[in-house]
Amino acid sequence: MSMVEDRTYSCYTKRDPYTGREMQVARHSSGCSVTLLPRPGFVHSFAAVGIPYGSIHTQVVDSDGVKKSFPPGSAHFFEHMVFGEAGSEGSLFEQLSELGARANALTGYCDTVYYFVTIENVERCLQLLLDAVTEVDLLPASVERERAIILSELGLDRDSSEQICFTNLMRAMWKNHPAGEHIIGSEASLAKITPAILADFADTFYTLPNFSIVLVGDHEAETIFPKIMANLDSIRNGNRRHCRNSRFDSLPLPEPAEVAEKMVCVTRDVLIGQFLIGIKLPAPTLSNSFNSRDLLSLRLSGRLFFDSILGDTAPLFTKLESVGLVNDSFGYTWICENSFATLVVGGESADPAAAADAVKAELLAIGRDLTTHPNLDDYERQRRIETGDFIRSLDSISSTGMAATESVLSGSDLFDYALLYRDIDPAAVIRAMDFLSNEAYYCSSLVLAETRTH
Repeated sequence: MSMVEDRTYSCYTKRDPYTGREMQVARHSSGCSVTLLPRPGFVHSFAAVGIPYGSIHTQVVDSDGVKKSFPPGSAHFFEHMVFGEAGSEGSLFEQLSELGARANALTGYCDTVYYFVTIENVERCLQLLLDAVTEVDLLPASVERERAIILSELGLDRDSSEQICFTNLMRAMWKNHPAGEHIIGSEASLAKITPAILADFADTFYTLPNFSIVLVGDHEAETIFPKIMANLDSIRNGNRRHCRNSRFDSLPLPEPAEVAEKMVCVTRDVLIGQFLIGIKLPAPTLSNSFNSRDLLSLRLSGRLFFDSILGDTAPLFTKLESVGLVNDSFGYTWICENSFATLVVGGESADPAAAADAVKAELLAIGRDLTTHPNLDDYERQRRIETGDFIRSLDSISSTGMAATESVLSGSDLFDYALLYRDIDPAAVIRAMDFLSNEAYYCSSLVLAETRTH
């Protein structure tokens, strides 16, 4: 690893031991990080700006020790303001499109990411994106326009049996943790969001020390870094809020280990029902969060384990499909963040209640006999497959960019993945999965199809 220092930023280079590829990381004097993954000869470029603030950060203590509360849905609402606000030259989305870039944004539980892919005008597109996320006009008329759009999104979610099932499951799982709230929010919480609240939100979270920039493509650090740093200098000098330390911590809301509700069941006018089983990990919590290394290790360990027992070639799926309880929509989602983690399993079923009971029984049995699950040969095969898949994914500009952004926001870097895959101890993975054996951590969400009469 080599280090270079400049008056306004420091820079180091890291090499991936598996592929030999390099990653250059610079840190602006404000604290904003810039990660470059050079891809010589590639036509497309990917760029992202990530902020470590997401939907769960509704109650925090800011860098001055002041407790602040934001309505659920604030992170997603602010994302809309960044992309949707139309100035004299159009919205950010329209301006980036005019320059040939395909842009989007994602609000998650713990972070928000704005990104684009383009074959030209990379520097101008990145400048526009940085300007947009650092200075947002919060005009009352614009706030009301975006509120109406978000309420329409919420209405669409309520017409989706899959989203209904998932939203109900998360609410049943958590008693106090904000992960139980819909990322978009609710009608009640959206009604509380005002221009003043959004301005306070920007002052708390959207400051340069919290930003991480990721760039992937045919670029050289010696050329691109000084230009990005000059842009960051201009942003910091133009607004004093980008000069101050803006760290924040979530309030340590108490969360019991067991789920809040065991089951939620609703009936809807759908052709086929839905079921989800959620298994809540007792740790991490808001008051006992994971460090970046432990978080990444748990993410990868869980992925390996659950691919082995819940994949479409695993005995569990074959057994349930053979009796007609599940179809090819069956799958799992492993949500693993630094202050909460949960396994969600399910899909469509003609008999959601029976499917949920069967999946729960199978997972409890696996959890109570972890010494035989998974088969170590199968596990090792899966580890090699996923390591290879990850390395091959680095040939994709977008996959590399999104994975690198996720890594930076989690406090690690992209090249940690392959090393952790190599070093994962099967015995440690099995110990980490013992939460599957405790029925108190389980809850279910069902969407039943209405009985039709002819």
